Amino acid sequence: NDDLARNQVMAETLKIISTSLMGLTVGCAQCHDHRYDPIPQRDYYGLRAIFEPGLDPKNWRQPESRRISLFTDADRNKSAEIEKKAKVVDEEREKKVDFFIDRTLTWKLEALPEEVREPLREAYLCEERNDEQDALLKKYPSVRQISAGSLYLYDREYNQEIKKLGDLRKKKLKEFIERTEKKLAEQPPSTEDREDDLENLLDNPGPKPTKEVSELPENPPEKAKIDEKALAKHDPEGAKELGRIDERIRFFRETLSKKALDSIAEKAKDIRATKPEEPFIRALTEQPGKVPTTRVFFRGNHDQPKDPVKPAGLTVISLPTNPIPENNPSLPS
Repeated sequence: NDDLARNQVMAETLKIISTSLMGLTVGCAQCHDHRYDPIPQRDYYGLRAIFEPGLDPKNWRQPESRRISLFTDADRNKSAEIEKKAKVVDEEREKKVDFFIDRTLTWKLEALPEEVREPLREAYLCEERNDEQDALLKKYPSVRQISAGSLYLYDREYNQEIKKLGDLRKKKLKEFIERTEKKLAEQPPSTEDREDDLENLLDNPGPKPTKEVSELPENPPEKAKIDEKALAKHDPEGAKELGRIDERIRFFRETLSKKALDSIAEKAKDIRATKPEEPFIRALTEQPGKVPTTRVFFRGNHDQPKDPVKPAGLTVISLPTNPIPENNPSLPS
């Protein structure tokens, strides 16, 4: 109940003020007069009328609305300049979001029939869709659900694709190398290779044989060793297939969005953190043109307001010669 809570704030405020500044407790007079209490109920609500313009339950202001900023114009100008820099980073992030959405859209469309890919792309990117486009997107939720807020959810699928492609690449590389080595082993050495071997032998003759050359066992041909770098020369088609796998892996790695977007958002946050902190003070102020009428609540019930009362101090400690005026033109209240 908002009314109950607001009136409770007022009641607690009066308790704090009376005990801390007057050394008196006034809460007992909230509901009715007491035989041996010098503070009557009417005095309680007269005291309340002093503070009610600042804590008006009928025109309630949240605590943030009752504070006063101590920010200077220089502070505001500096803060505005910093905000401009942060917004540049925000725009950079928005461009990245658009890039990741386009990548995700392209990937999801690849899994769909070719004849619906372009219509789906147009429907997704269209700002004002017609009924036909809405129906098409409803039929393919994998496309319809793509949004800036859901981009991070696709990172898990991208990582799975990267791992799958990485395993495939290792398998293909091993297969291509083994196939190429076998192929080279079955081929006689080329003239160029023989000339290289002869030249190497002439340059490095080694020790003289202890047996007749004819008695030496014939050396078996050395198995050719191929690495990935040499694969392009001996198996260009295999190298091209590995290149296509690499390109696909690169596609998914460049589409991982969470870390990239979080990094840019953190950059903007760090820029904004350099703004001068805005100081505030809590103040009890009246709302211009809104002076509430304070009434005595029957038995303290805010739902049963009775006679109106004007602002006044407690009669037990007040002099009758110092009444509180309802409106003093010399005071800004």
